[in-house]
Amino acid sequence: MKVMERVSTISEFIAGPALEETIVTNCPKYREKFSKIIEKADVQESDTKDEQAIKKIISTLSWNWAAFLFSYLWLIYRRETLLGWGLLIVVWGLTLNWAYWEDTTLDTITDVLPIAVSIAVGILGNNLILRNAMKAYEDTTSSVDRKQRSPKALCLAILLKIGMLGMVILAEFSNI
Repeated sequence: MKVMERVSTISEFIAGPALEETIVTNCPKYREKFSKIIEKADVQESDTKDEQAIKKIISTLSWNWAAFLFSYLWLIYRRETLLGWGLLIVVWGLTLNWAYWEDTTLDTITDVLPIAVSIAVGILGNNLILRNAMKAYEDTTSSVDRKQRSPKALCLAILLKIGMLGMVILAEFSNI
């Protein structure tokens, strides 16, 4: 039985095959981004389980265009399920409320909230991928459990979003 060797530092995790086991695709691109993040956070020699180092990683600014453009859908796809589904429900819940009760305050919130969410997710995207990759590698031995993507959840979220969009359009046309 082959025992998998665990990496001890964050820089070893990023430089070694452990990152490839958790990220799978685009590993060189992410390796470069993650190296910059841990350098900014000054946590290169920290242990991969060090909670303070992980907090520093999350608070380090880094930009991810896919996270910005698709915000909560990207979060769901990247297995940030609680945050992704929560934002989907809040943003679209407010949008549906606005469609039925045209209130100026709610109108402002529904205009600003999706943009604010997109910017926040765009800034935190790479950091969340790194945190989840380290956590998945440390917590599991199964390559299936380490996958950083969930295409089924993404499809479900897209279908839900299309349904919600249909409800908004229906509400708008029923008010004519």
